Amino acid sequence: MKKVLIIYNPVAGSEKGEEINFLLRKKLVEEFDYIISKKTVEAEDAYNFAKNACSQDFHAIFVVGGDGTINQVTKALLENYPNNRPVLGVFPGGTFNGVSRILGYPQNIRAAIRKLKFDKTIKMDVGKFNENYFNMIFSIGDIPESIHNVSNEEKSVFSGWAYAYNIAKDAIKNNHYLMEVNVDGQIIKGDFSHLIVMLSSALYGTPLINDIEKNDGYLHLFIVKESTLFDKMSIIPDLISGKIKNNEHIKYFKCKNIQIKSLDKLIETDIDGEKSDHLPANIEIISQAIEMYVLN
Repeated sequence: MKKVLIIYNPVAGSEKGEEINFLLRKKLVEEFDYIISKKTVEAEDAYNFAKNACSQDFHAIFVVGGDGTINQVTKALLENYPNNRPVLGVFPGGTFNGVSRILGYPQNIRAAIRKLKFDKTIKMDVGKFNENYFNMIFSIGDIPESIHNVSNEEKSVFSGWAYAYNIAKDAIKNNHYLMEVNVDGQIIKGDFSHLIVMLSSALYGTPLINDIEKNDGYLHLFIVKESTLFDKMSIIPDLISGKIKNNEHIKYFKCKNIQIKSLDKLIETDIDGEKSDHLPANIEIISQAIEMYVLN
């Protein structure tokens, strides 16, 4: 018997969760013999639902929710029954829905359900930050949020200009952080304005790095030095042209493990657009950790 679990937010984006659950069940009956739906109410519900599915031989889990909910499910899959992980499918039910965008799904939930295919999957890298997991980006500072908030539509129409516009809006902020960063054993100390760790799946197709492969098994670290507004604005031409690695105000590293600690104040972090733990941080890459349904 081929079993599938649906985890859905009762308020999925602008749609009604119950209606979306009904439509998804109608689609999944094409492939699965047993379908069960679970509605999230409490903060840890998605994690617990996915954990139970791992122990009961479910073939797949479909999530209708935001990137934070997907991270909960990712955590459950990686912590429980590593040799028996269900295939993961995701549908846009949050604010940005970065993971569903990466996988090529339309941001209209109904259209995404119609276009769902069961014969195409991909093994996705996952980042681990302390005891948390992320599918796209770990960040400290203001500019990472600007990068994260560029939609696929803006990417396709404006290319690097979309990133430049969002970064320019936040460049006037002048927060900086005194940190020590250990990159695969190399120690870097300094006063930095931003620190961004991205997975290759989130970088792929952006102008930030031209020669990247999707799910390459590496973390991609960008450290922006503490700088003036003029220095920050100088990043924009290189960003548009795909030469960001060569900018003198940015340090770029392709690595496997990153350790970060504050040398001054308490520093907050962000994973996939949501606030996470304070420093210190131990970040590692888990290569091709989860199999996911994909459209492109």
